[in-house]
Amino acid sequence: MSVGEAAGAGAAAGQQASAQFMAVHGGKVFLIELIVWLGLLITGKYPWVSKIKN
Repeated sequence: MSVGEAAGAGAAAGQQASAQFMAVHGGKVFLIELIVWLGLLITGKYPWVSKIKN
């Protein structure tokens, strides 16, 4: 699995998870979570990102 494929799979899983999350929680909380999650993702602090890089 290439990095691109892994990123694509991660994005698809993220979209599915975010849709469920939005249904359970609410718009405002979801937006905050998304911003935090993206921040972690970009800085590589999110657990599975480092696994893909290594």
